[in-house]
Amino acid sequence: MLPPVGMAAQISVSPERLKSRVEFLSDTLCDGRSMGTSGNFEAMAYVARNFCACGMEVELQPFVVDGKVGHNVIARHFGNPAFPAYTLVTAYYDGMGRIGGRMLPGADANASGVAALLEAAGYLKDSPRNYIFVALDGHNANMSGAMHCQQKFKDPQRVVNLDILGSTLAPVTPLRPDYLIVLGGAQYARSLESEDIFNELVLYYDYYGSQRFTELFYRRISDQKYWLDNGVACFMFTSGITDNTNKYYDDAWSLDYDVFAKRVNLICRWLAKH
Repeated sequence: MLPPVGMAAQISVSPERLKSRVEFLSDTLCDGRSMGTSGNFEAMAYVARNFCACGMEVELQPFVVDGKVGHNVIARHFGNPAFPAYTLVTAYYDGMGRIGGRMLPGADANASGVAALLEAAGYLKDSPRNYIFVALDGHNANMSGAMHCQQKFKDPQRVVNLDILGSTLAPVTPLRPDYLIVLGGAQYARSLESEDIFNELVLYYDYYGSQRFTELFYRRISDQKYWLDNGVACFMFTSGITDNTNKYYDDAWSLDYDVFAKRVNLICRWLAKH
């Protein structure tokens, strides 16, 4: 049985703060965030600084793929150290770097997920529950960061993966751009509908109504794969791929920060209660 929820830190999820985070991570300083590059290191350091600002214990988990060094950034919050269960919250921060000499900013994929991860860490920093937050490297190198992270954290109570969250361009419905896709554990995910901000978002429990895409993105090509393969309950929050994904114009200006903030607010409040 989980300990009492208590009150999570009452932090309003700000569209402006989300935009500031995405702008940093998709800036030329980070140069597309390809693993093993100086731009990726800048992104790693930014994430670590923000975790530290939440008062959390932070460590790096290095690993090597094809001669390149990647780093998962890990932050721990144990509001109840006597209770062994914890929730693992992840988002990948590496990008595709440059193609043909041009930088791919990776604002939605996946600076948006990292921005949400940092907001969740701030929101939950005073929670009486236990969380481990991990910014994963190596997503674009065969999800190598997730593989190494799973070897370190084999037995979370659940994994919550934040993977592309900032756009309203995906054609889920022609009527409601303010949607959120929740994959996995429908009996738990549907408890989102009891949240008092549910009427601000429409929720989907599959990927664009396609069983094939749902299986692909939930079980095969997203970072929760390694925990799913080992029987851990996993949830993926996403707004889905768009025509901008992995393109030169996936920049900070292409996201809808008002809807993005609603999504992150709902995710944070759900994390605080489940």
